[in-house]
Amino acid sequence: MSITELVEKINHCETKSCLEGEILFDHTTTNKVFYKLTKGLVAVQAQVGKELFTVAQYQFDSDKESMWFGEVPSPYCGEHNYTLRCIEDSEFEAYEWPDSIAEQTDTDDFFTAFAEVTQGIRHAKALYQSLQKLSPAINAEFLETMLKRCQFITTESNHVLFQQGDSGSSAYFLLSGKLGAYVGNRDTQVGEINRGELFGEMSVISGEERSATIIASRHSELAQISKDSFKYLSRKYPLINNFVIKTLMSRLRAQNERLQRQHKPKNRVIMSLFDNNESDTDVIKAIQSELSKDSLHFTSSETVVDALSPPHQFEDIPPHRVEAFLEDQEMKYELGLFSTCYKEQEWSHHCLKRADEVWLVIHAASSPNDIAGRITTYLQQPYWQHLKVNLILLHKSSQIRGTSAWAEHFDAHHYYHVIEGDNQSVARIARQLQDKAVSFVLGGGGAKGFAHIGVLQALEEANVPIDSVGGTSIGSVMSGWIARGFNAQQMKEAVQEYFVSVNPLGDYTLPIISLSKSSRLDKLLYHSFQEVNIEDLPIPFFCMSSNLSIAQEKCHDKGKLWRAIRASLAIPGIITPAIDNGHFLVDGGLLNNLPCDLMNDRSTGPVLAIDVTDVDNFDTQLSSIPGPWSTAWKKWISRQKVAVPTILETLLRSTMLASYNKRNDNKRKVDYYIQPDVKEFGILDFTHADEIIEKGYKTGLSIIEDVQKALPH
Repeated sequence: MSITELVEKINHCETKSCLEGEILFDHTTTNKVFYKLTKGLVAVQAQVGKELFTVAQYQFDSDKESMWFGEVPSPYCGEHNYTLRCIEDSEFEAYEWPDSIAEQTDTDDFFTAFAEVTQGIRHAKALYQSLQKLSPAINAEFLETMLKRCQFITTESNHVLFQQGDSGSSAYFLLSGKLGAYVGNRDTQVGEINRGELFGEMSVISGEERSATIIASRHSELAQISKDSFKYLSRKYPLINNFVIKTLMSRLRAQNERLQRQHKPKNRVIMSLFDNNESDTDVIKAIQSELSKDSLHFTSSETVVDALSPPHQFEDIPPHRVEAFLEDQEMKYELGLFSTCYKEQEWSHHCLKRADEVWLVIHAASSPNDIAGRITTYLQQPYWQHLKVNLILLHKSSQIRGTSAWAEHFDAHHYYHVIEGDNQSVARIARQLQDKAVSFVLGGGGAKGFAHIGVLQALEEANVPIDSVGGTSIGSVMSGWIARGFNAQQMKEAVQEYFVSVNPLGDYTLPIISLSKSSRLDKLLYHSFQEVNIEDLPIPFFCMSSNLSIAQEKCHDKGKLWRAIRASLAIPGIITPAIDNGHFLVDGGLLNNLPCDLMNDRSTGPVLAIDVTDVDNFDTQLSSIPGPWSTAWKKWISRQKVAVPTILETLLRSTMLASYNKRNDNKRKVDYYIQPDVKEFGILDFTHADEIIEKGYKTGLSIIEDVQKALPH
């Protein structure tokens, strides 16, 4: 039924006259009547803070289609959502909504009749939000002028807004969605533009060519301001110049890696790929339940039906109404979470074209080929190539296998594991989805690294979670145990077994390649980590080594866990290098002893670093180095403490010195930096494990309150 047919059916109207300045209805008026303008000039107004601003004005014109004002009644909203004010004396035909209209399923034409007004209000509010991010000093006059000077445009994924080298004809505000900035042949992305950001202004101001190509990463809405309008606004409102300055400052600040992890507006789609014959484990419901503890908004097709009812089936809702609803949701929430099943094709397409990430929930026992077949229709869409694909793999038991096949098949950005019945793994996924996952970086330092265990024990007792972990050298060993699910007590027992009861470096050999044959270390690492692959760890893990062959650091995030840790531990001159694809790999501490930068690239939540090095404390009171026989006599015969470092300590310390400057830079990139006081211990003091752990524990106890303040709530 069209609105014209409804009017004929009602067959009754009242003539409503309003004087200049009079309000016909506002947001406090019960929505029982809709209106047709028959004379005069009216203004549609919306509220900004305590001010009303004019979105648009409408003049009666008998040669044009009738202008209708009002909203379709809904059980969930009983008032109007804008103000209609008469600019001059005006007249209307007023029609009462029938009581049964809320149950109608064919109300699409009604929404179409009001679409111009409602879309204008939505655009105006989105522009206001963007402007407010640049300056809170936005008033109604400025916003109204901006609205008159703007053109609103919509783009889909892969649409090229402008090319590198184009002349600057317009500046833009991104109202919703996301854009990518590319240079060259579009193969190098140099940045991204998020909701609320101003861009394109520099070439408008300078007259220079565009410095990058801008391509829509997903469905996006923009406000376009022509060059002439931008210059006019700059002259009339100096506030525009403040916008430009603040935008430039934001771009400079974004180069700080810690700031890059700050929350940016994003949409995430959680898509279930379960089939009818697969048992329903309710994993998505469990995740939703965990998320609901933080009052996080979750949108499903049922949510849309409830909000837009009638109709009562998602398939009956016109696409433009769904799009308008999702646009409102995007303006309302910085983080959008959408739930869907691969079988809900129409709803899934709506979600995915607005998504930045898709999280596929899969039974790990399934076949990657079969699962890929279920989403073929989505894989072929233009939006898919811009999506970051993350996997949530559901396992019946803690025996995780075969993750690498899934990761390769879907080119997964990240992959996470949920063990059926394991609440901790569900909570970990929920934190990842909220950008609240807590990541730890554990630095190298030989035996001093046992302090990691003490710090983590104190944090464990305070219920501080560990959602991902990375490390270097001894920090890679500790990280490996954590990633396998070890608690502090299990790590203490492992230290006794693999470092205290046996010297892992004690199989000395003729020092041609290294002082240690390293076969003992190989056996110990293999015994501890077995054939576990990094991809199959319940907690995400990486570790660092240094590639001697090409003079680059190497990040290990796949393959055999024990081999990755073995490479990270290979102290030059002490432990034989590891060999990987024809390259020699040695201790990661040589190039990156505290890899906070790598964790920053992987994490969007808080990052904490534990640093056990003390490179500033290597002084001596000696004026010269004593001879070898004198040193040997004092150490082994007289049992005196020797004030000179051994060859092992010198080599270890030299390794860490090489990355000293990077370590100082890295520690400024984390949310919380922890440095236990372990200066009194040597790098090879493996037999002092208990004392070193205790030192770390005391440090951990002293910082619990500060750490908890640094974590999101």
